Amino acid sequence: MQTRTPTLPPHYKRIAHGAASYVPPLYAALLRSAAFVRRVRRAPPQEPEAAPMRHGNSAAYCYNIWLRYLASASENGLDGPPETVVEIGPGDSLGVGLAALISGCGRLHAVEPQGRPSIEANAAIFDELAGMFTRREPAEAYDARALAPCDFPHRILNAARLEKVLAEDRLNAVRDSIERALTQQGDRSMQPNAISYHDASATDTALLPENSVDMIFSQHTLEHVEDLPNLFRAMALWLKPGGHMAHIVDFGSHGAAQTWDGHWAYGELHWRLLRGRPAASTAARTRSWESINREPLTTYIDLLAQYGFETRRVERETAEPELPRRKMAPKFRKMSEADRTTRTALVQARRV
Repeated sequence: MQTRTPTLPPHYKRIAHGAASYVPPLYAALLRSAAFVRRVRRAPPQEPEAAPMRHGNSAAYCYNIWLRYLASASENGLDGPPETVVEIGPGDSLGVGLAALISGCGRLHAVEPQGRPSIEANAAIFDELAGMFTRREPAEAYDARALAPCDFPHRILNAARLEKVLAEDRLNAVRDSIERALTQQGDRSMQPNAISYHDASATDTALLPENSVDMIFSQHTLEHVEDLPNLFRAMALWLKPGGHMAHIVDFGSHGAAQTWDGHWAYGELHWRLLRGRPAASTAARTRSWESINREPLTTYIDLLAQYGFETRRVERETAEPELPRRKMAPKFRKMSEADRTTRTALVQARRV
């Protein structure tokens, strides 16, 4: 497949911007320069052919994701919708978590440190999702390359169960919980609301009680977490024994280079200078190339084993490498061919 090459800001300007961020007085002076801001701080465009399994505001996407997660967990021993679920990094859409609630889950914890999403937009997504479940729609393919279509899981969501969970009073209660969750402040984990919104990092192991969660999931979030060991430690503490989790991880460069795998060409010092000082660019790093951890699939599989998870399924979307191995940074040069060709992956695991 032929791909277009994105136009990126000149490399030396990106280096200058990142290096200056380590010298606060110089960085402040540069930020006061309108010309510098126009030339350098403009966000680089996303890759035109970036990973297709992208989190978004589409109700159809969220419906597809949840049905696939639910079916996968059911195949591995989960009997019906889990009671308590956690979504890590929902961004501006609670749609997958809302689909989980509509299907019968009792409690959603949304963990997102980057600000609250729109109440109106998520209420509209909720209404679309409720209609899709009511009509027992199959999940359509989100695009031509990934997220394959999925039949409605009648075995899991049978007529008796759907009659109960789609009752008008229950749906109204769940819908009302959207506004309450997104307007209340602080930790609402012990309050009687279907949704708890946590303005916090998922690496905070004390965020939720131990052994209190049945399922954890995320879409295009884990690649933006630098402290992966603490994240997996937290998930292992929160999940009940036998609990499930499912994550879609994007291993592409997110626009950090002209090729989807070009981020693996940068050495550590080079990468640090490109990204800049973390405290200086927190806002700009939200789901951007500056926040990716550059870890390959094997890192996630190893961490699952280290923290007591059994990997049950890995679905890889592959792409031909565009970065020659000889040009990869020493840290990545011995990467396996499987890791090197994995563009995105759906990873499903179970806590032992």
